Amino acid sequence: VSKDDKKELLDAFNRSGFTSGYFEDKLGKEMMSLENPSNISENKFSDEVKSICRENVNLRKKEVFISTSICKNRPITACMWDNDGHFAEYHGNTLLEKRKNGKENAARIKNQLLKLGNTPFFAKDAELTMDEDAMVSLSQINDARRNLCKLFEDRLAEIGSRRTFSYTPSEIKKYDKKPILVAEISAYEQVKECVDAGITQIYVPIDIFDRVRAENPDISVIAKLPPVMRDDRSYEKFNADKILVCNIGEINENTECYGDYRLNITNSDSLYFYNHFKRVTLSPELNIHELSGIAEGNEVIAYGRLALMVMENCPLKASGKCQKGKMINSLHDRKGQNFPLLCKPGCICELVNSKPVYMADKLSDLTNLKINALRLIFTVENFAECGKIIGEYKKALSGEKINPPLENTFTRGHFYRGTE
Repeated sequence: VSKDDKKELLDAFNRSGFTSGYFEDKLGKEMMSLENPSNISENKFSDEVKSICRENVNLRKKEVFISTSICKNRPITACMWDNDGHFAEYHGNTLLEKRKNGKENAARIKNQLLKLGNTPFFAKDAELTMDEDAMVSLSQINDARRNLCKLFEDRLAEIGSRRTFSYTPSEIKKYDKKPILVAEISAYEQVKECVDAGITQIYVPIDIFDRVRAENPDISVIAKLPPVMRDDRSYEKFNADKILVCNIGEINENTECYGDYRLNITNSDSLYFYNHFKRVTLSPELNIHELSGIAEGNEVIAYGRLALMVMENCPLKASGKCQKGKMINSLHDRKGQNFPLLCKPGCICELVNSKPVYMADKLSDLTNLKINALRLIFTVENFAECGKIIGEYKKALSGEKINPPLENTFTRGHFYRGTE
């Protein structure tokens, strides 16, 4: 790569250089700009860069070849083909007459045939076979070209013969009961409030799993595995009998598995793949309508800040401000929103949304899906906030009306809009 090309990239994308990423395990401040980009360009791009970025530069057309026959006492005939073996042929509806005087201009006809305009095709030249005394109008040529392009597009869209197989999906496990509240915690201090509020299932980080399980023998404690595990299956040393699986590499056939939303289960086929799990959490990117077909007997996230990014190169550690997770820091964006940074086992940093999903006041929209569990994710909430939120959801489950929080303090996630 030339120095000039590197400079063009730096100017275009306003970056302070290049790194080898995670390939060489070289983490630290060299991988990121902690304050402002050190290379701030004046946005003066070369003419070459501007030409590359011009409108429709990536709109690629398919090269085709055209052959046309114009003979008196016969209809106009046109053919189009490409280098991939596709072929289309058009025949006009009327016979061409003989000219009374003069002769037809071949160059004019070729020029009209090559005007492929907004079609996805281009041709460098057109073959023309014609009688000089045959009479053809521009409208006839244009009509032949348009119909020929349409026929060729249809030919490209044709689906060849395919083998068919019978497929009968296995029955998905279904339940028909009142959903339970399940809590996911990030800190040990949140456990007591969840237990006191009547939560019977808790997802806990693996670094506090043994302690929480020993102190709470009457509830179901499930080890929450980190989304990234660098040391192979290190969680096995915790002797967890129940695990929340974040990626397929964590599946253990000898352990009771629960599927996390990070498995991105969005349809019945992916749901069936994890049919041997005790329960799975469906993707938070699904809306109510999309959930309706697969939600029965499964779990959805009804409250909490969803993870936006998982980073092995922790920005706190890279800036020399690592506090081993003792304090919650955040990233502040240009719109004034704060995105908390959570320290996870293995020095993994997780960036979560600035606002939590909140559905207590619209809980019937979820319970009507016949789900088995509603997950409440607690990240930056203190013990009092945990108790308050659990209380609101318990009241909503019992049929009480719940007022929504203050405007702009929460989000509905994708429940009512989905993803685009």
